Amino acid sequence: MHQEEMTTPPPLPAPRPRCIVRLRLPPAWTPEEDAQLQRLAKENAFRRWSRIARSMPRRSARSCRARPHNLARDAYHRPITAHDDDELLRLHCRLGDRWKEIGRAVYGSAAPPAS
Repeated sequence: MHQEEMTTPPPLPAPRPRCIVRLRLPPAWTPEEDAQLQRLAKENAFRRWSRIARSMPRRSARSCRARPHNLARDAYHRPITAHDDDELLRLHCRLGDRWKEIGRAVYGSAAPPAS
């Protein structure tokens, strides 16, 4: 066989995307919106999120439903102190990379959900 017959053709270039999708982030929640959501959730015993969202023009039912969970998750975030740093180092030396167990040791049974 000739050398020319055994060579493989060069790879085809990757297809180019037809358009670029720009994602717009939703606006940040304001303290007033948080208070309004809390009030509306108490007033609507069954928490009909679509009804609640109609009272909040910048928010969807899905974002209204998720907001209390996001606030609860954010409650675990605070600045790390020197004591916290020492505790994490001590636990890591003892437990290694078992972060779930380290989380239980730091937070107890109310460990924040893994993101």
